[in-house]
Amino acid sequence: MKPTLLLGFLFCFFATASIAQTWQYSPSLYLGDNTSSDVQIIEDGVGPEIKKATLDLCFGFDIEQSYAHLNVGNFDRVIVPLSISNDSLSGSASSVERKRAIKVALKRKPEKDGVSYSGTISIDGKSYPISEQPVSSRADGYRPEIIIDENPKEFRDVLPNALIIKYKYGTSPQLLATLRQANAALDVAPSFHNRCNDIRSGYEYLKILTPPQESQALVARLRKLPFVTQVGWTDHEKTVTVRVTGQGWVNKGVLNRTVAAAGLSAAMAKALGASVTGTSWDQKTGEVKLSFKRPSKLMPGSGLSELISMVALIAPDRFGDTNRAIVSVAGLSGHVMDDGPGPRVRVLTMQLAAGPGPEGFYIYLNSEEVAPLLKGEWWNGTEWTK
Repeated sequence: MKPTLLLGFLFCFFATASIAQTWQYSPSLYLGDNTSSDVQIIEDGVGPEIKKATLDLCFGFDIEQSYAHLNVGNFDRVIVPLSISNDSLSGSASSVERKRAIKVALKRKPEKDGVSYSGTISIDGKSYPISEQPVSSRADGYRPEIIIDENPKEFRDVLPNALIIKYKYGTSPQLLATLRQANAALDVAPSFHNRCNDIRSGYEYLKILTPPQESQALVARLRKLPFVTQVGWTDHEKTVTVRVTGQGWVNKGVLNRTVAAAGLSAAMAKALGASVTGTSWDQKTGEVKLSFKRPSKLMPGSGLSELISMVALIAPDRFGDTNRAIVSVAGLSGHVMDDGPGPRVRVLTMQLAAGPGPEGFYIYLNSEEVAPLLKGEWWNGTEWTK
């Protein structure tokens, strides 16, 4: 055979050869009020022919909802190998968590932009119709990116008191038993809690806050637990992050709480045009709460006062020998009240909030503005700058 003919034959062969593929479809299934369902139908085939199909159903009853996030419920999961007969898909299995009897009887129809299914999924003898709307193939279930830095060189993108623990699904009681013996506060962030993702992946995430000076020892302790697969530092919600050098806040990696709190209080009082009324440290999180007071600027001369609270983290900027501090403001809030002598009026709705708004009423701070007040540096996305 001539070389040109051989090359032409091979090109035609590879161009026409079918390639094995996997598709995943997610039709809707409605189980009733206060329920949740996540259907995944995974199909393996060659060309248009389906060779294998599996249904992965995560579902929940008696769901309690908060801000559109599913928090609490009777969740379960089942994986059903499906028999294929022309356009019919069928199968049965028992659910993982509560051994419910699941039966599947579906019809499959190719569509222009995907596939449509019709039929029912039965749970403990009660049938639920599946949506007949066409669906397109998609990637596996989405989970937000969760930052876990196991050995941070410095604290800029992650904070020294914020930890993420990745552990085996169903071992929360054992994990909490350990955390109860430590200084730790649970930070129940909704984005870390998706029961279907947890059940399917076989692991869960928990975010906690702990004093920076105790975080290394706690991480080492958690890593020894057989059901913990990963633990490290992560980000925490904050509005301001500044690095302070040479003011005596940190000496050889040790924070001087008295000096640091006094320095931050003075700077923030100047920024807010207020006086300092209190300082207290949270023993579970390592954060400091600062309190301020100023005459109300929304109603000048009224005798009303604005009481402002700020939650901040002050800690060495890295583990080891350092004389620099990292300052992160995690919370800023307040309210208006009449606290003068004599008869007073009660103020109900005049709450302060962090963010832009009428000057003197809403509170707005950013790193670039706070850094000069602390004689520090702020991170501009590339480097620390003054």
